[in-house]
Amino acid sequence: MDFAGQCQFEFDCCTKSVLVDNEVFGSGPRKVVGNDKSILAFRNALDYSTRLEKDYESWFDSAMQYVNVDFNEFHLDPSEILTKASARSASTRSLYLVCVQADTFKELADIAREQKTFEDMISGHNKDASWCVRVRRMDRAHFGKKLRNSSKLVMQATRDMSDMLRKFGGKVDLNAPEQTLYIFTGIESKKKYVLTRKLSDGASVRLN
Repeated sequence: MDFAGQCQFEFDCCTKSVLVDNEVFGSGPRKVVGNDKSILAFRNALDYSTRLEKDYESWFDSAMQYVNVDFNEFHLDPSEILTKASARSASTRSLYLVCVQADTFKELADIAREQKTFEDMISGHNKDASWCVRVRRMDRAHFGKKLRNSSKLVMQATRDMSDMLRKFGGKVDLNAPEQTLYIFTGIESKKKYVLTRKLSDGASVRLN
């Protein structure tokens, strides 16, 4: 099992442990599949195979992955289950919910408004939550570098998405926001930009 496979196996096990807590894992009519089968589907969100001229390794592409799962038949919220699983996973850095894909920032906002993607931050239970928008560039030019927030792109995104952002009830907090919207560019997707909501960070690992 390679490094990516080990990380997938660990996160799958963490997810199963959460399902055990919810009494929907194991055997019986209301249970998820047995321990020997993965309940998650992973797909690489990166592809540097044609963008790196040398020193390419396949595991580069697995540094960021999409995770698909369906718990509808058990009346469980996948986001809630995976958020709890990520908190138990030492190999997971962060977990994001993919919300909208589009070729421009304005389109991201227009689609999100049409689908009421962030209604909870406008009039729901997160209407008073602090928030911020961040942009992460994952393309070849930034491969191997610290993924700092792009101030130029953030300003452009904030301006182009202002009609939606102005409706949020909470205040902007750049240091410790309660809700963080991440826009990724340069990842494998049907559109140029992928708008996500950060759900959680992985488990803290301390070396003694």
